[in-house]
Amino acid sequence: MDRKPQSPLQDKDVARLVVLVEDEESVRKYIWHLLTSQGYFVTSFSNASDALKWVVSIECKVPLMITDIRLPGMSGKELADEVCRLKPDTKILFITASSPYSLEELNPCSNQDGKLLGKPFSAPELLERVNKICGF
Repeated sequence: MDRKPQSPLQDKDVARLVVLVEDEESVRKYIWHLLTSQGYFVTSFSNASDALKWVVSIECKVPLMITDIRLPGMSGKELADEVCRLKPDTKILFITASSPYSLEELNPCSNQDGKLLGKPFSAPELLERVNKICGF
């Protein structure tokens, strides 16, 4: 079950917007619940194609996208490259159990170094990483 914000985000809320792309439903739900319980506005997708369509359709910036690297169809790296081409201020956090890419290759946006969080991860690890990336 993918979740999108029920109503348009207010300007003050955009800073806490997270786009989540994860094909494993249990992991996607876990991250969604964890981040929304901390005040983040999370829109989640099970594949890169749907996430990209949504990002293209919105006018606001996307402060953070969390994506698995290994997704069916378009990979998380390909998605991140395209999102950063469209919205260059987007920060990316890759989550994966294994990656065919080096950290240097995981640098789609010029505003960051490649950020990678290995699975499995704990709730405090994910929250610490997200809060640091978002500046909270």
